[in-house]
This record gives sequence, structure tokens and C-alpha cells, in this order.
Amino acid sequence: MSTKDQNDSKDVKDFYDNWKVENYPSYVKSIMKHEEDLIFNIINKNKQNGTLKLKEPIIDCGCGYGSFYNLTKDSDTLYIDFSKHLLDIFKNNTNINSNNLLCANIEDLALKNESANTILCINVLEHVNVTKALNELTRLLKKDGTALIIAVNKDSFFNEDIFTDWKVKHNLLNLGTFKNYLSNYNKSNCNVSTLKIEHFETFYFVHPIFKILPNFLLNKVLKLSLKYNDKISKSKLSSKLNLNGQFLLIQLKKE
Repeated sequence: MSTKDQNDSKDVKDFYDNWKVENYPSYVKSIMKHEEDLIFNIINKNKQNGTLKLKEPIIDCGCGYGSFYNLTKDSDTLYIDFSKHLLDIFKNNTNINSNNLLCANIEDLALKNESANTILCINVLEHVNVTKALNELTRLLKKDGTALIIAVNKDSFFNEDIFTDWKVKHNLLNLGTFKNYLSNYNKSNCNVSTLKIEHFETFYFVHPIFKILPNFLLNKVLKLSLKYNDKISKSKLSSKLNLNGQFLLIQLKKE
């Protein structure tokens, strides 16, 4: 690992090891809650329409303090994060068994090959070495398994930084990032396994400018955004003008 990568990794870990949501202003808490609700709704929608099947065993890689615990709490799931501080918050906020929590780095996981049928990796890859992390996710994925990844979209129509309050490394990714990885992976592993993009979509997030609103108005905007996000993201105008959302959701299938 280069000195720069080591410094970036340390900075990210230090940021999350000192994470205290109570220290953030109310608008940040509102926007965080909105993001979690938005992603939860999109994943649930894809489960209901058959686009996504959360087959056990499941790994939630980069689970943080358990933002998406309700998606998998009734399933055989291992929750991984490199911040013990966040895992402690997760444990204190839920009744989760400690055996289902693992403090580890996504770039180097001491787990057996083909350990999971489903892997969730939500808002993680922008903080780490993407190739190393994807190598580990694909190694852990069983044949016919699915990795669901959500990351900040480099090709968004709105290219303003949506994390203006987070002083931490963010590498913007796009569909091309994953296509390039798949191309290299499939060339190197064609006799063992292959990867394909099973599904992808982009979705919108509130523009940072809305944070200037009083919190009661911001919450109204967030409520409307949550209600109409799917229609906006999939509108004919967005498609025609190639107006990609600020987040990219992609499902990788291992065959």
C-alpha cells in the first residue's frame, strides 16, 4: 500500500472512530435520515418487484452503526465494519448478537472464499481502494450470488459535493468503474467464475443548497423528495436528457 493510500485509510478510520452524530447540526441529521430512508425504500422496492433477492447467508460489508439493519435483521447475516466505535453504537442500539458483528477492513477480510449468497456494500467503496475491496467482495461471493453496491455517482447531472459536511475522502465512482473491473476480472478468472452486471440504476438526492432552509422547511422538502424520488429518477425527461442521479446502485452477479 502506498503512503498516500495508508494516510487516506487512516484518515477515514479516524473520522469514523470519532463519529458522534449528536455533534452535527439538525439539518445534517435530517439529511442523513433522508438518505437512509431513500436507500431503504429503493432496496425494498427492488425486493418486491423481484429485481433483488436477499438470499442467505448475507454479509453487510461496511455496516456502520446499522443504518440498514432492518433489511436483514431476520436473516442469517454477518455485519462488518472497520470501526469498532460504529459497531459498538450498532450493538447498543439493537439487540444484535455480538457473534454477528466483525471488526475488519473490507480490503483484507479473514473469511473463507464463497461465504455469502448476498453481499450489501452501501456507501463504502468511495472511501477505500476500490479494486482491493471488489476483489474481496467477489472472493466472498458464492456462485450465483449477488453483490448489491451503492456509491456516489461520478456521472451525476448534479455534480456538487453532496457530502459538504464530511471532511473525509470520497472517490466518486461511475458505471465505467465497474465495467472496467468486470472486464479485468473476467479475463483473469474466466476458467473459474465470471461477473456480470445484473441490474443498475441511479437515483436522486436532495441538492446541498436545501440545507440553508429552516429545519421545518427542509423536512418538508425531504418528505416530498422521498415520496416522488422514484418518479423523478425514472421520468422520461431524466432518461431523454441522460440526467443521472447522485447515487449509483449496481448489482453484480457471480456465475
